[in-house]
Amino acid sequence: MQIRRCIVAILVSVFSLALIISSVEKSVAENSNIGGRQFYVSSRSGSDSGDGRSQTPWRSLQRLADVTFRPGDTIFIAAGSRFEGGFEINESGTSNAPIVITRYGEGPAPRFTNPHSTVLDGSGIRVNGSYVVVDGLCLEKCPANPVATDVHLLGAIFLTTN
Repeated sequence: MQIRRCIVAILVSVFSLALIISSVEKSVAENSNIGGRQFYVSSRSGSDSGDGRSQTPWRSLQRLADVTFRPGDTIFIAAGSRFEGGFEINESGTSNAPIVITRYGEGPAPRFTNPHSTVLDGSGIRVNGSYVVVDGLCLEKCPANPVATDVHLLGAIFLTTN
């Protein structure tokens, strides 16, 4: 009887340890991109033939459309840059590793205008995911979508409801 209790206790311990290890592995996998990749865009000094890194930033927002973003990724937009049109983020970050869109360098905030309601419904940035942080940018002259009836669909940043 004593041996049976010991065997049961050992099996319960092994099973509990397996659950803990599985939980830790899942957490590491979900947060493995903390710190993520960095992408740079500068309308003043970039080149779309560059690789989007700090020394060779992209010039246009179009190059962002070619990237599948992952949790922890950061998009740096050069101070003083100006863009017409918009871009879209279709991926999600996590609570520990959001996707971040922010500025870099000295000077005025990067400016986004999208006066055309036919391009991304007039939005400067469309976010179709969760845990996406937008910070330090200026969005202006983005018209209200003439078709939309819900306020979250109008103007500079479009947030989907999924």
